Amino acid sequence: MKKNVLITYGKNRTVNSATIFFTKNNLELLKTTSETKEVIVEYKNDILTIYPFKEGIVDEKYIKGETIIYLKSYIKLEYNKQRSKFQFQIPYEIIKNWNLGENKYVDLKLEKDRLVFKRYKEQKPRFEYSPEYISTRIPIITIKVITGGIGKTFCACSIGTRLAKMGYKVLILTTDPQNSVLDMLLSYEEEGRDRVYSTYDDKNIIINSETKGLKYWVENGKGETISLRENLDFISLESFLENNKLFEKNIGKFLYCLKNKYDYILIDSISARGVDKVILNYTKKVIIPCSGDKFTIKGASNVLRDLGAKKVSAIVFNKYLGSIVEKAFYDAMKESAENTTILFPDPIRESSIIKQLVHQGKSIWESSDQRLGKAQVIFQNIIDKLISECRI
Repeated sequence: MKKNVLITYGKNRTVNSATIFFTKNNLELLKTTSETKEVIVEYKNDILTIYPFKEGIVDEKYIKGETIIYLKSYIKLEYNKQRSKFQFQIPYEIIKNWNLGENKYVDLKLEKDRLVFKRYKEQKPRFEYSPEYISTRIPIITIKVITGGIGKTFCACSIGTRLAKMGYKVLILTTDPQNSVLDMLLSYEEEGRDRVYSTYDDKNIIINSETKGLKYWVENGKGETISLRENLDFISLESFLENNKLFEKNIGKFLYCLKNKYDYILIDSISARGVDKVILNYTKKVIIPCSGDKFTIKGASNVLRDLGAKKVSAIVFNKYLGSIVEKAFYDAMKESAENTTILFPDPIRESSIIKQLVHQGKSIWESSDQRLGKAQVIFQNIIDKLISECRI
């Protein structure tokens, strides 16, 4: 695990100190508290180990020339009031050995009863984690948002629930911290400022800063999944991803690790420029929901120009009222998609039954109301095309 080191400098850019701040999990592993601050520090074979205090430890240090070879001693951790965390000052000889004045990172591994630190070595990304590999080998479908309120989450949930009913194992991800997928497909109760969602596997969940959602997954390679339906899971997002370098660096590895667990990955996206660009790099096919106004049409046209028609599977007009203006925009957009492979179905009309289902936490496939027939046919055609296009 890559761990930041706080470096302070003196005159001429010489390093004064290198500090590691401990998390709550680190302290529990070392059995330290505000009263018991002693730990054992040992450096051997270029590995720094910190473990719980034991009586009888004698300070030992062996230095050859200017290089430290061996060190063993007990220390008291310092408490940093400004950060409200315990900290550890790395011995100066190790700072020199590991060139921390330039690197500013260490590699941390949590073992049964100790923290193991090694000098950090930048890992070259594996080819399997690259956008070029993943976008052609893993069926990742992004619902590309142009403007808000046009049904991106509705499209993601309609496609996801149908694929799951057809027997495919499906995961929905979101880059939108509103996590509207939960409101769309689960029932919930309000408890103060929190919404308590009831999952398909009879759990009660709250999304907050403690949730091990997409950010946690990307950083740690594991986290929490939420069961929405049989064969349908969801990974929530704790907070905004924009300018998150760790996400951009590790998203390929995260997606690759899902390769054998899910048949399809749907991404309910948000139009944050940096995140959007990263997600689209890994995407196999794009679905564009839009509505009949000049702003949405302009946005959809820009997406077609930027991505190219081959990457776009379908353009879906949603919340259609059939006005003269809407029909003109629909016809113009349909004409622009001619002579391409893009599916451009009939528009999905504004519907009270769809609003009612959303309120109940149900998808369009979980009602026998005949008014849903047209929308179901439209989405089935989109799904059939996606299955054909994503076949590997």
